[in-house]
Parts: sequence; structure tokens; C-alpha cells
Amino acid sequence: MYKEEKFYGELVHPSAITLANQEFFWDPSDELAPFGSDEGYEAFNFYCNWRLRNSDLRITLCIEELFKGRVNTYFSHRLFTLDYLSDKIPSDQSVDWDFFYGFDTSVIATGFGQFIKEGKIDSEYSVIMKNVLYRQLDTRILDCWVEKKIINRRSEILKKLLTLLGKIKKVK
Repeated sequence: MYKEEKFYGELVHPSAITLANQEFFWDPSDELAPFGSDEGYEAFNFYCNWRLRNSDLRITLCIEELFKGRVNTYFSHRLFTLDYLSDKIPSDQSVDWDFFYGFDTSVIATGFGQFIKEGKIDSEYSVIMKNVLYRQLDTRILDCWVEKKIINRRSEILKKLLTLLGKIKKVK
């Protein structure tokens, strides 16, 4: 269980300490955890700085700002849906799976960043997080990890994150 008052220098909401009681969740060196990769760490820091300037805005706007200039708005909104991957991309089509990993990791870290800081997640954003967590469970993305041991651990972590997401307070 996490017992610190701060995470990456940011105050941690008591609900996050109570509900996120899995060691991997807080491990900044675990590439498979929400904040252990470069993408997760950068998204968390971006969210914290963004929130200081935008305390009353939905966090979907944060992820849009994070990816501004890297993906167009129409495309990024389509990326928020689970079916974008499973129904729209033929299995034989060339896809930049690293992009999906980076994008989804940023979405996940931003949402759990809100949870760490505020003890809640915007209800609209929790749906997006659920979609990208399930998308990361798609075998086409999981198999990019190559090693069976890593694939299994990544899958286990994603399922635990889905369970945690279900326990977090959602707000409009």
C-alpha cells in the first residue's frame, strides 16, 4: 500500500491512497504501470500543470491539448472509442502500434492523475479510460510486448486498472 503524501511532488488525495493499494500502481520504474513509462510520467506531469490553469474544465480537454499538433481533433475523438481499433483496422493493415500504446498510456495516466490529485475521475473521461484499457487488452497490442511473461503481466495490470476504475468516484 502507498503511504506517501506526495507522488512525483504532487499531493495525493486520501481516496487514491486507500483505493489504489496495488504496489505496481505507484511504481515509477515499472514500464507496464500507469506512470512508469515516459508517456505515463509525461502525461501525469502535463495533467498536473494543466489542472493548475484549468481547474473547472473537463479533462478530455487536457488530453486534447497534450496531443495538439500530433493528431487532428477528429482523429483524436475517434481514438477515444474502443471500436476504433477492433472494428476499423483490418488485422493485415500496417498500424503504428507504438502510437496506440503511447496515446492510450497518456489517456490512462491523465485519468489516474486526476484520481491521485482529486480522488475522482470525470464520468465522461472514465468511459474513455475504460475504452483504452480494453483496447490495450487487444492481442494485437499485447503481442507487441513479445515476451509471454510480459504479455501476461501487462494483461494482469490492465485488468486490475479496470477494477480500480470501477471503484473510483465519477463526477459530471
